[in-house]
Amino acid sequence: MLPMRQYLYTVQATRPGMLYQPTSEEGHIAGEHIAYLRSLTQAGVGIFGGALKLRDSRHMGLFVFQVESDEEARSIVEQDPAVKNRIMRACLFPFRIALWNEAAFILDDTQQHFLYHIQAVRPEQVQAPTQWEQEKTTEHFYYLKDQTEKGVFGIVGRTQNEDYSTFGWGIMRTTSEQEAWKIAENDPAVIQRVMRLDVLPFGVAMFTSLE
Repeated sequence: MLPMRQYLYTVQATRPGMLYQPTSEEGHIAGEHIAYLRSLTQAGVGIFGGALKLRDSRHMGLFVFQVESDEEARSIVEQDPAVKNRIMRACLFPFRIALWNEAAFILDDTQQHFLYHIQAVRPEQVQAPTQWEQEKTTEHFYYLKDQTEKGVFGIVGRTQNEDYSTFGWGIMRTTSEQEAWKIAENDPAVIQRVMRLDVLPFGVAMFTSLE
């Protein structure tokens, strides 16, 4: 058996109005989409899934999964009912989970989840970072590692493509958007403007146990 590879695929509605006023057909297919992802997670293929809570053009769903090959990964995406029926646009990326603490996926009544999204300020640094950029990226990793161990982050990872579209993200558990921004803005890579940051409300839909 080949070692498992991790992948991320993102989905976005092809008709933005579907997010707040879906047709009966769109609603049915969206339900099939969720059921499909849940079945993958129950089968041990899916690792994590959820979506931004925004109901505008920024809305995006995320699904992390593991299979043996690129061909299998593409098949997983192509068999998604929402993709087959063209109500969602999918993008597939090689991915690697760097940090994981599934306890942070569970909320109490005072807590919320947020997507922490970062990209290199200088796209060339992905392939050819300066020594200073490498140092700040290392500081960034250990900052997120500490926050993960404290139960703030549930998952942190980065797409493994090395072009301008690569990005890193994590799911934060905090009591408010203000607290989420404060934690994110204290990231050394953000302070030094090595990485560009965004923080957006997020809903965790499913995850498996890796611990």
